[in-house]
Amino acid sequence: RYDFDTEASADLWNVVPANDNATVTWQSPSETILLTADEADPRLSRKSTPASPVSFDPAVYRYVRCRMKVNDFGADRYDWQGSFYWYRESDAPSFVASRCHRALGGRPDFEQMGNPWHLLTWDMLGVTDWSTESNIAGIRFDLLDKADTVVEIDYIRVEKE
Repeated sequence: RYDFDTEASADLWNVVPANDNATVTWQSPSETILLTADEADPRLSRKSTPASPVSFDPAVYRYVRCRMKVNDFGADRYDWQGSFYWYRESDAPSFVASRCHRALGGRPDFEQMGNPWHLLTWDMLGVTDWSTESNIAGIRFDLLDKADTVVEIDYIRVEKE
């Protein structure tokens, strides 16, 4: 579980190095993180480190969930991706296209009236390379493919049910 209730929990998350003009910042009052992108395709990632490993059994944890909203769409409309990537402890520590899954339910209506928060769910049952060989050691989210966007993330969780 990543509930972003402390700055230290937010510091574990980074943007992929290719996205130099994107940042992750912790928001103390709301206990959320902001993913701010000046370039297209910001990618939020969490990799294992010796001090703070990512290690969970994919045979046990079937669902990946992210509660998020878009705070700023930039000058143009956003392009939805909704992609979740992972790698295993037995893999080289990199994200590859073969280990990608799309969020259930398709593109959310981020500009709907009412509650701006959306719960994205990736159901990993039967997904190739999810429940085989070894524990998951890194995860990455590609939510939008658009410059000048600000995404606020309330939590990221890997759950059994």
